[in-house]
Amino acid sequence: MAFDRVAAETMSDGRQLPCGLKFVLNAALEPARNITPAHEFFHLYQYGYAVFKQKWYLEGMARWMENSFKAPEKNTRRLSPLPHCDSNFTRGYNAANYWASFAQAHFADVAIPAAAQRFRYSDGSPVLIAQEVKGGAMLAPFFNQLAQGSAAQSRQLNQANIRWSEAQQRSPQFNEAICQALAAAVAEKK
Repeated sequence: MAFDRVAAETMSDGRQLPCGLKFVLNAALEPARNITPAHEFFHLYQYGYAVFKQKWYLEGMARWMENSFKAPEKNTRRLSPLPHCDSNFTRGYNAANYWASFAQAHFADVAIPAAAQRFRYSDGSPVLIAQEVKGGAMLAPFFNQLAQGSAAQSRQLNQANIRWSEAQQRSPQFNEAICQALAAAVAEKK
């Protein structure tokens, strides 16, 4: 499970970490057969860049990222024509096809480094199935735009990013800010 609250942490060697995001993994899960750990891990990236917690963004995008960890026949499918961003606000996990389609329509694929392709689970099976993240060049510019939008909203509310209430983070009023970050990421690459 990924936690979105910033936390101080003491590591097993006694080191103190003043600020971080926490990830707890159930040892009974078998990540080689269960995609949940990879899905939850991706949420840490989302939480690290922005305060927005709209389900279509969090769950849809994390489901798209699962493609790297599963067989191609189980991957999200590309939509044609590409729907408008705002048509996904109620789609939750099912927005994964939108995220995959948008990224592939506007951004280059990113090769998964050879070192990462050699990662193995304790049973010897590969961690990553894919050789590339289709449309993966979207991630950095989108997250950077989202971070800027999140900071701007925090300034407007006169509230630190780490002090937003759960209700504020989930408020549908910020759906459009996510769409604006996507559009800005596309404009930035031109």
